[in-house]
This record gives sequence, C-alpha cells and structure tokens, in this order.
Amino acid sequence: MTSIKNILICGILLSLILVSCNEKKSPLLNKKVTSDNITELVAELSGDKLISQTDFNSFANGIKAYNNKLDSLNGKTVSDIINERQDAVRNANAIQTQRETTLMQLNHTLGFGVKGITPQKDKAGNDYNVAVFQVQNKSEKEIAIVKGIINIKVKANNNLIKQLPVTINRPIKADKQIVNMQNPYKHDANNQRDVLMRQNLDKMVADWQPRYIEFTDGTKIEMK
Repeated sequence: MTSIKNILICGILLSLILVSCNEKKSPLLNKKVTSDNITELVAELSGDKLISQTDFNSFANGIKAYNNKLDSLNGKTVSDIINERQDAVRNANAIQTQRETTLMQLNHTLGFGVKGITPQKDKAGNDYNVAVFQVQNKSEKEIAIVKGIINIKVKANNNLIKQLPVTINRPIKADKQIVNMQNPYKHDANNQRDVLMRQNLDKMVADWQPRYIEFTDGTKIEMK
C-alpha cells in the first residue's frame, strides 16, 4: 500500500512539473518597446490572455517610472520592463519590511515611557527643559547603549514641535526592572519651538522613536 501511495505522489509531482514547463508564454514578452509602438503595444498587452494582470500592472507602472523619457525605453523588451519593475517593488518592500521589523525588535527589547517635560534652572540660573522618562530592559541580555529621539507633538493635531535626542550610556540590567531617568536640554528663549513647547506643555504629547540598542556582549539592533 505504501509503495502505491509513493507512486501516486510521484505521478502528481511529475504532472505538476510538466504543466509548469509547458506553460504558454505570450510572444509579446519578447517584443521591443519603441517610442513609435508603445501605444499600440499597450493595447495588445491589455488584450492578451497570456499576460497576467500582475505582469500587465508591472509593465504599466514600469512605463510610468520612466517619467515620459521614452528614449530610455528604446531597445527594452516588455519582459525587461516587467522584471525591472518587479525587482524595484521587491527591493522597496524588503527595505520597508526590514525597517518595520527592526522597529518592532527595538520596542520589544526596551520599554520606554516619557513621564513629562519639566522646566528647571541650574545653580547658575540657566534654563533647561528636562525630559523625565522610564526604561525597562525586556530582553535576556544586559543593554550597554541606547539611542533614540523623543518627539514632542501637539495633542490636538499631532504636529511635530520638537525632537529631543536621547543617548543612554549606562548599563541597563536584564532584570525587567523599571528604571527612572532624566535628560536635560538647554532651553533657548530665542527658539520659537522651545518657547512654544515650554508655554504649552499641557497641550503636548511625547512619544519615543528608538534608533539603536547595543548589548554588553557587543551585539546590536540598529535602524538603518
């Protein structure tokens, strides 16, 4: 019984391979694009049942990517343009996905909560805006360095008012404990954004934008 089952499985796989190898392709894929035939060629492609919707869309978007520079299309085949566009989309998606997964990993590793911005003066009378925040190492490894940005935005419309760079150069143990920290920023009375932020702190909201985490073992998570 087992041998019969194996024979059937092999037969199905062979059939799928043969179908794939014998799949018909449109002869238009090898047709070269010129400034004289492009309009007619688009009409032919749209009516060709052997051209998939995905390939047609890739061709159409590939043409648009040349931004009316028809001379740059001369000599390229339909297949060339389709492949170029699909490669461009794949690369863009890969970059975007890498950024999104890196951000997820950064936030998963370090909890960061801004408690508020407090105006303060030092002993010399200099004005500072002090960011008060809490961090929590949620990983299994000790963190050595953290870099990121605190974005200060208007609650009502989410408009960005100020960006406060943060660098933490002290170990954060892998014990899941919440650690209180603060960072002072020199207040510039001649800077409109500094003044706007300080005068309207109750109307502002702060969020954390992580950029870089380095562990004490030398491994890193970095937003490119």
